[in-house]
Amino acid sequence: DNPAEALTFAKLDLEAANAILAESRVGVAFDFTDIATSLPNHEEQAVADCLTGDALIPVGDQPALLHVIYVSAMGGATGLTCAATDERPHATIYISKRSYYAATLVHEFGHVLGLVMPRLGHTEALSGFDGSNVMAGENWDTDPLGRQRLTVGQAFRMNVDAGSWLN
Repeated sequence: DNPAEALTFAKLDLEAANAILAESRVGVAFDFTDIATSLPNHEEQAVADCLTGDALIPVGDQPALLHVIYVSAMGGATGLTCAATDERPHATIYISKRSYYAATLVHEFGHVLGLVMPRLGHTEALSGFDGSNVMAGENWDTDPLGRQRLTVGQAFRMNVDAGSWLN
């Protein structure tokens, strides 16, 4: 990939995610603290799960950081959120460059901010939710309205849940 194109792509993705978070009154916005357009010693990478993705993260990294890594492919997934563990002291989001949708990044932000219950935080099987909710499954991204909003309850949970990256 062209580093300038990759950076532009990531910035546009972040702008779109922050716009949805602002419109939904979540009270959270994300920004870059350090940008790498490629990871050392790695060519195009495919990630299948959190363990295979861990090999991409520099050793001794800061626990307070949230990593967002665009990878070449992830099987059938568009995005994956890996919570911090003892072995990986920071949350990491992987986004497939080949198959993601416009709302993939903000959907994964929802997971890292604690929207993991019930049904892993996905809303398609819950009453009262439709495809316009950010936490709906990826199939809704083909809808012209797309995933574009969060509920008041989701915004509250993202800020106060003990499982949220903020806490």
